[in-house]
Amino acid sequence: MIRSLPMVLILTSLSCSCEEAEAVMGNEENVVKVAAVEDKPIIDHAAVVERQIRQFHEAMDLYKLNNYKYPDSLASLTENDEITGQPILKAIPLDPWENSYVMELDSEGLSFIICFGADGKEGGDGLDQDISSKTLGL
Repeated sequence: MIRSLPMVLILTSLSCSCEEAEAVMGNEENVVKVAAVEDKPIIDHAAVVERQIRQFHEAMDLYKLNNYKYPDSLASLTENDEITGQPILKAIPLDPWENSYVMELDSEGLSFIICFGADGKEGGDGLDQDISSKTLGL
């Protein structure tokens, strides 16, 4: 089964209601609600990153079920699976700032996903703050 990360529908004050968006997108988990200033949406980047990291973990769990181990990299999720012959994900999306997500192993050998924020560098505050599986408690 090929899975793709769900589309994220951005709501603005000029867009459809939350209920209409949920009907279009299938459920509220795929809808990121944002405000609008002068008709331009303000995206909650942290919410998008959190959702994508959680989806990576779901894909990694599925990979482990099929391959008896966790993937060595995020790219492994886009390779043909030994059981199904298809990739788990069609592609690995970039973070909201157009940077790549990073998968690393911690000291216990457990993998975790990191988004380095708007600046794409380790550390930082505000929009530059890192968000990872660890900071999300995954």
